[in-house]
Amino acid sequence: MKDYYTPGEVAERFGLTLDTLRYYERAGLLRRVERASNGHRRYRSDDVDLLDLVRCLRETDMPIARLRDFAELVRGGEHTIPDRLEVLQGHQRLLDARVEELRRRQTTIQHKIDYYAGVLADDVPEAASVAGGAPDATHHDQRPDRQRPVPGGDAVRQHHGRRHLRRHPRPLRRGRGAFVDTADCYQFWIEGGRGDESETFLGRWRRERGVTDEIVIATKIGAQPTVPGAGLEAAEGLSAEAVATAAERSRQCLGVHTLDLLYAHREDPDTPVEETMEALARLVSEGTVRELGLSNHRTWRLERSRAVTQAHGWPRPRVLQYRYSYLQPRGDVPLASAGHMHATPELFDYVRAEAAQGREHVVVAYTSLLSGAYTRPDRPLEYAYDHPGTAARLAALDEVARETGATRNQVVLSWLAGHEPSVVPLVGVSSVAQLDEALESLDLTLTPAQHARLTAAR
Repeated sequence: MKDYYTPGEVAERFGLTLDTLRYYERAGLLRRVERASNGHRRYRSDDVDLLDLVRCLRETDMPIARLRDFAELVRGGEHTIPDRLEVLQGHQRLLDARVEELRRRQTTIQHKIDYYAGVLADDVPEAASVAGGAPDATHHDQRPDRQRPVPGGDAVRQHHGRRHLRRHPRPLRRGRGAFVDTADCYQFWIEGGRGDESETFLGRWRRERGVTDEIVIATKIGAQPTVPGAGLEAAEGLSAEAVATAAERSRQCLGVHTLDLLYAHREDPDTPVEETMEALARLVSEGTVRELGLSNHRTWRLERSRAVTQAHGWPRPRVLQYRYSYLQPRGDVPLASAGHMHATPELFDYVRAEAAQGREHVVVAYTSLLSGAYTRPDRPLEYAYDHPGTAARLAALDEVARETGATRNQVVLSWLAGHEPSVVPLVGVSSVAQLDEALESLDLTLTPAQHARLTAAR
């Protein structure tokens, strides 16, 4: 090893300029360079060794002041080794945190790459799709229109079949994406709840995970109480002012410029349908909402909304959300949850009639598993289900569950998936086990006979 190196040799070795070497000297990172007997500048070998470490620390963003302190410690002799060790260990901890953050960002970027690759794959013509094999989560499916359960509440991924997605409104056609259902009033009924907890949580989750357009978020407005501690009797309603205010509040809570799917949460008998539809149409024209939906509206109000939007050339609500499951409640008994409205035969007849006129709808079903009542003894069915038809349907459900080796919940989701007209079941889960059970229902395909037997049970 040489004892001395010329500035040119050092600069070439480390890929630095002579000006940078002089800066390191002025900053105290290197000792003032010595001069040989001929007057030429030269670096000692220990300076060169230190420069290798200095460059490494500098390129990993150690501040100049901290670098200068470290260089002084090195030049101070071996008794400074404990202090040097402390400096390097502190820098190493910062690097570890930085590397972890970079890995998280790399995961986010990879997630986006996978998403866009999936979108491109879903744009392949149908013939190519069939030739290349069915997409994931549909390879076992024998019916093109078979629906998948869509988890709601928590942010849960849900895959969809490509052919069926093309029949959905745009927000429901994000291939290999997730569909999350929430509302601007969740969970005002909890003690101390304000009503914006769910949207705020989802907004924070999106920011922390780097989630953007690969997640479809549907929210609802109109049921947020205007008085703290009050219930639905104080709901803000669907006036033009309330719609504009609530939509903007949801955008802020969720951290999005455009709401994927916005429902009118419940009927507002005090506001004309025309006023509500015009306010919703304005949001679409402004680009702050992509798709409209109606939740918990009587069928005659659906028809009135359709007539109004058609007459004015406004976008019509194409997504309808109601409570629906395999077991059917009595029509003459109110549901325990005052805000719930159950899907009726009249609703499904309306959807069929509209489809025949070229106006398709997507029906989304909440409380699809009756809050655990199918499988949990501590979650008994409410009074509205106390009628002979419940026992007959549970018997048929258990029979099909035994035949398929599936759970009650899985059979229910499979039955809903094959419903006519199509139903998209929302699934709320509170544990990984419940999530796994719901996702495994994708592997269950009821035979036409099994589906018919379940439907016929009375």
